[in-house]
Amino acid sequence: MYVNGFPEGRCREWHENGQISKEWLAERGVAPSKTTEWYGNGQIKSLCLREHGVELEYQEWSQDGELVTKRTLIEGSPMHQVLLRMRKLKAEG
Repeated sequence: MYVNGFPEGRCREWHENGQISKEWLAERGVAPSKTTEWYGNGQIKSLCLREHGVELEYQEWSQDGELVTKRTLIEGSPMHQVLLRMRKLKAEG
């Protein structure tokens, strides 16, 4: 679904074999808050959590299910400071 030209709601993409490839929640053109990707065999490939477009956590797995990458937003980092400012702006309306 599109609202004012931007995707809105649950969005999905599919592999040619019919397996789900990617799923995310679109909110008024803002970077998705949660994005999940899968390999063609149905095994989870990656999971990314964001808030106000700032990556909070990212995990990626091999096709065998082994965790190969994990990142977490570091408290006090420049991106954490951006997130805090964005939260404040939103709270102030």
